[in-house]
Amino acid sequence: MTESSEGRFFARDDRPRGGSVLIIGVGSVGSYLADELAYLGIRLLSLVDKENLADENIIRHVLKKPDVGKPKATTLAKEIGAGFPPCTTKGLDVDFLGLDEQDQLGLINQVDLVVGATDNDDCQRRINELCIRTAKPAVYPAFWSGENIIDAEAGHVLRVIPGESGPCYACARNWLPRGVEVGALGGNGADIRVISDVAAKIIIGILHPDDIYESHIEEGRTATIVHALYPPSDSIAHLFAEGNTRPVRVSLPPNRCPICGGQATPLPRPARVIQLTGPVAARPTPTPVPTPSPTSTIWGDFSGLAVRTAWLLGTIGLLLILIRIDQAAFAGSSSEQVGFLVFIDIAVVAFGLFRTFSDNDFADRSEPAVTWGALAGAVVLFFVGIGVLAASQSGTPAQASSSSQQPTVAPVVPGGSASSSAQPAESTAGGSPAANASSLSPAASSLSQDWSSGQQVDSNGNYFTSISCPTVGFCMAVDYAGYAYTYTDGTWSSGQQVDSNGATLLSVSCPDTTFCAAITSGATAYIYSNGDWSSSSLEDGAANLTAISCPVAGYCVATGDWTIYTYSNGAWGTGDEIQEQNYFTAISCPTTSFCIATDDNGDVYTEAGDGSWSAPQSLDNGSRLTEISCPSTSFCVAITQSDAAYIDLDGAWSSSSLVGADGGAANLTAVSCPTAGYCVATGINSAYLYTGSSWSPGSVVQANGFTAVSCPTTRFCMAADGNGNVFSYSES
Repeated sequence: MTESSEGRFFARDDRPRGGSVLIIGVGSVGSYLADELAYLGIRLLSLVDKENLADENIIRHVLKKPDVGKPKATTLAKEIGAGFPPCTTKGLDVDFLGLDEQDQLGLINQVDLVVGATDNDDCQRRINELCIRTAKPAVYPAFWSGENIIDAEAGHVLRVIPGESGPCYACARNWLPRGVEVGALGGNGADIRVISDVAAKIIIGILHPDDIYESHIEEGRTATIVHALYPPSDSIAHLFAEGNTRPVRVSLPPNRCPICGGQATPLPRPARVIQLTGPVAARPTPTPVPTPSPTSTIWGDFSGLAVRTAWLLGTIGLLLILIRIDQAAFAGSSSEQVGFLVFIDIAVVAFGLFRTFSDNDFADRSEPAVTWGALAGAVVLFFVGIGVLAASQSGTPAQASSSSQQPTVAPVVPGGSASSSAQPAESTAGGSPAANASSLSPAASSLSQDWSSGQQVDSNGNYFTSISCPTVGFCMAVDYAGYAYTYTDGTWSSGQQVDSNGATLLSVSCPDTTFCAAITSGATAYIYSNGDWSSSSLEDGAANLTAISCPVAGYCVATGDWTIYTYSNGAWGTGDEIQEQNYFTAISCPTTSFCIATDDNGDVYTEAGDGSWSAPQSLDNGSRLTEISCPSTSFCVAITQSDAAYIDLDGAWSSSSLVGADGGAANLTAVSCPTAGYCVATGINSAYLYTGSSWSPGSVVQANGFTAVSCPTTRFCMAADGNGNVFSYSES
């Protein structure tokens, strides 16, 4: 063939392309894909398959009757090379899984992109593992089958690109529509070619970002679902209402993927287990003292006596305040922590006595204003210390009431007050949330919050994704394998399989002991009513649900990618698309007329009464807000997956940072606020307490990675981890 005639192959499509692709598995989809990639300008194709062509392959394969009995890979390579010389093709008739690792890596390293088109899940996983390790982009086309659809009438193309946010093949699970499985037993070439053509264009878009086919790649949506040429079956028709292709988002898994490291919430595991009890209350740092100026004798004159009196009274006042802090901190602290607190107290007393009887006064006696000012400040500090200590012993009337009575649960009534169904009654008393937080803080910080050792509830050690406790005597926990566990009056039930396919139950919400709702990452919700679970699918089969909140029995609000769905009167609404840029991550609804949702870009969205949602308000630009808890309409707490917490008080947000037990990042995973001004947050292995003004330092509780926490009152919380265990704390 002359150079001029070969150059005319692309005379009607002069877009220069090129690139090299390895296709592992050249059955139906792989053969059509290889053929199409050659026509689209790929200049090197490496084909791997261990099988020979059989008669039953012919109706959906590029090779035909004369090739029956021949090896697929080398025969197809010769066919494409002979029919389209600009594309260099190589075939290898081997089992990719049977090659040693060096040969596997050699095949992958010599190309720009890899296609996993086998019907062997182990082989697909191996391809995924090696591509992640070598930072090589990969594409995984597949067909759908199921009882209510025609084989190969639809399918999807999953892409995994280094640096792009999204799951890999190993952790992209449980996102397909209900009743759909991967793998077509039937289907013909016409159906398969449609899906292969879409996969080919996606590959060109990956390799050539400036190409027209780059439009097939939508940021954040790492899979494309495809339908063939005829009207879709009823069970999946809603997915293709706007066309036969649709990009969709595949959610990251809630636990860390061992292959790509992707996860919705990071949960690295510490090297050792340290068992401590409750959180340690924060202590103030003594104010640095200015450099003293030389003076005369110790008791030389009245000015010197006044200065030393100021030191003595100030030391006593500061010591009294420290004693008050220690009363809260000693309860539930380790011997090492108690020793450190006592050391601080001794150091303060020693320094104060030294300054009292030292020749070096901190004020110049020639300045009477300085002397008298110091004395007055010390007297104030002295009486503040006495008042703080006295208040801790007797308590103010409000505090005495809150400490002598167990908080009661005030359920939300539609159109009623803004108290949560799991909110103690004291939070709804008169006054602003700030006032409630202030009155609660001393009582809360004086509690002895003793965490129990872990109880193995999930015998298989599955990852708990969510927990909801509307009362002290009832909790519902759900896990990564589709099971739900019920806690009733101190006893956990054995797991009940809620999703028969084992799909992950991402989130659960229980406003009372008779009603709960749980969601999967697809479009299926499950309703728990008086002890029984039932499914309740959303109309949008690609809803990609992320979170759910139910303020009262029978009413829930769930978030999808960009859409809000409402459950009322036994059915789900069609959904309102709120935004089109970032993905919703969490939602909290203290009443039926008020909700706040968070996204993966640090924004919050508020719905207040009329069904409309506010524009996004940025709290932490670019950081994923992983969880939010709103016990009332005027108080919320949202957390990031690092160490930042954001407090909403009457619509005004402020930020605060938490410090991990090791002094580093807290790596927050969950938060629960039973009442305004009181919250418990969990990190990887630590718990943190917020009592109206600040967060306590983290206290190590366990080492399997906290994943969820729920506190129905200020006296009781239940937390779950990534290994099937639950932990509780209560007032001792």
